[in-house]
Amino acid sequence: MKLANAIFVAAAILGMALVISAAAVTVNYTVGGTGPMQFPAATTPPEGSPWGPNGYPGDTVEFLGHSGSFDLAPGTYVLKINTLLWTIDYTYGGTETCWDWPDCWSELSFPLNAPRSITVHTSNGAIAQTGLLECNYDDDYLGFNAGSTVTFNISGITVYVTPLAVPRTGAFSGWPPILPSSPEQAPMCNIPCQLTAVDVYAQFVVEGTVPVEPTTWSRVKALYE
Repeated sequence: MKLANAIFVAAAILGMALVISAAAVTVNYTVGGTGPMQFPAATTPPEGSPWGPNGYPGDTVEFLGHSGSFDLAPGTYVLKINTLLWTIDYTYGGTETCWDWPDCWSELSFPLNAPRSITVHTSNGAIAQTGLLECNYDDDYLGFNAGSTVTFNISGITVYVTPLAVPRTGAFSGWPPILPSSPEQAPMCNIPCQLTAVDVYAQFVVEGTVPVEPTTWSRVKALYE
C-alpha cells in the first residue's frame, strides 16, 4: 500500500475512532414500585369520636415503578425513577378515652421505608430510601431523604445512581395543588383525597468511555487495502 493511502487509512481510522467514542450508546433502566403503605394510628378511636372507631384509616403512600433510558456517555444526569402517590385520610390522634382537640390530641409521625428494585441494562440492584410521614390536626407532612448510592458496571463503564430527596411538604401548604376535574370547576379535595402525583428523581453519574469493537477497525482498514 502506498504511503499516501497509508496516511489516509490512518486518518480515517482515527476519525472513525473519535466518532465512535463520542457516539451515544443508549441503555435502559427500570425502577420498581412499593406500596401502597397505609398508616393508621396505633390507638383505636373511642365510640364518641366524630367519625367512629373505624373512620380513621390513616394516610396512604405509594411509589409507582418507572422505566426510562439514558446515554452511556460520561456525565451527570437527573432522571425520573418513580411516581409518588399520597392519599390523605383521617388519622386519629387522641387517646382511648378522649377525642377532644387539642386537650387529648397528639401529633403523630410514622417512619417510612421505601425499598425498590432497580435494573440498569442487565445489572440488578436495590434502592434504599427512608422518609417521614407526619399527621397533625390541621395538616399532614411528607418527605423522603436522599437514598444510598447504587453502583452498576456495564462493560467497563461505571454508573452511580443516587435517589434524590423529596423535601418535607404539607399536604395543604406546598404540595402541588389538586387538579380540577374540568376547567369550570375549582380544585377540590374531599377526604379521602389523593393528592397530585409527584415525580421522584435520581442522579445518574456515568464514568468511563465506551470501548470500540476491534471489528470496526478491520472494516475501515479493508476499505482502503
